Amino acid sequence: MIKHIYGEDLFTMSILDWFIFGQIAQEKTTEIKEDLENRQKQIAQLQKPATDTYSYVLPSNAVEIFRWRSLSRVYLNNINKKKAYGLCLFILMLIILTGFLTDWIFALVILLVIIVLALFISIKPSEVENIITDKGIYTSEIFFPWEMMKDFNISKLLDFNLLVIETKTSRLSQIETVIKEKDINTIREAVSRFLPTTKTLRRKWVDYVLLLVARLTR
Repeated sequence: MIKHIYGEDLFTMSILDWFIFGQIAQEKTTEIKEDLENRQKQIAQLQKPATDTYSYVLPSNAVEIFRWRSLSRVYLNNINKKKAYGLCLFILMLIILTGFLTDWIFALVILLVIIVLALFISIKPSEVENIITDKGIYTSEIFFPWEMMKDFNISKLLDFNLLVIETKTSRLSQIETVIKEKDINTIREAVSRFLPTTKTLRRKWVDYVLLLVARLTR
């Protein structure tokens, strides 16, 4: 004879005991079912083709929707040279002071960062080709599939219009492409077929540096 955990016969279990027993059995069944579903999702994720990463080749079966040429990034195109020289002199004095107060190695690192940043924001970049397709966006010789993108917005930074796309990956959080004023509506309509529009645009620290330098040198 099978005994209950309290030593009672299964046939003499009370209604409350049967209810508790049924609840435990139902909870265990639910746990097993959820665990099985999670394992099936993990297996499906592993078997899914790697379409959520960018590549350097435009798919041959991609259907072109819109194509345009633009600068590869934004830059400071009309700065006041006197103000720029004054800003550089101030930064140089700050570096020297920092070197005396702390360490020359730290000062040299700051100097290197400033030089690289100055070159980046003041030199006119090269032009790149951009293509919107039914498979994704091809820009700066890199193809980004729609699967890795989350949403988009069109914003303005300095004198440039930007197509800003938020991604689902941590390696590359944003994709930025310079667009022309006359192409804004066409590009917005094309991208909105695949991505929703976001109202909250997240700025990068480089954008704030550009805005600050532009304010100080114009």
